[in-house]
This record gives sequence, C-alpha cells and structure tokens, in this order.
Amino acid sequence: LITVDQTVIRTAGTLGMLTLPLAVDAAPATAFAGAGVLLIAAAGVAALAGRRVTAAAVALPAGEPVASRAS
Repeated sequence: LITVDQTVIRTAGTLGMLTLPLAVDAAPATAFAGAGVLLIAAAGVAALAGRRVTAAAVALPAGEPVASRAS
C-alpha cells in the first residue's frame, strides 16, 4: 500500500507540475481563484473524514478489544 500511495502522490505531483504553469499562464486570476476553491473543498473533505473517524473511535465499547468484536 505504501508503494501505491507513493506512486499516486508522485503521479499527481508530476501532473500538477505539467499543467499548473499552463493554467496560470492562460488565466492567472482564474487559476488563483480555482486553487482557493480546491483548497477549501479539500479542507472540507478532510474535516468530514476526521469527524467520521473520530465518531467511529468514540463508538467503540470501552472494555472490549477491537479484535474480539464479531463482524
């Protein structure tokens, strides 16, 4: 999984380095606003995922190990 993760990260970084200069050169103001919107969307997704993970961790019974639960 670490190899897949690194491959995705490197591929996304490479694509960004190839496409970002073209987007900024074509329309700097639009590219800046678009980057802000994408950043806000990513923060929202991360916040929702964090709340979901936290809620799942809180829902576990206190004295019971996770491995002993029936699936």
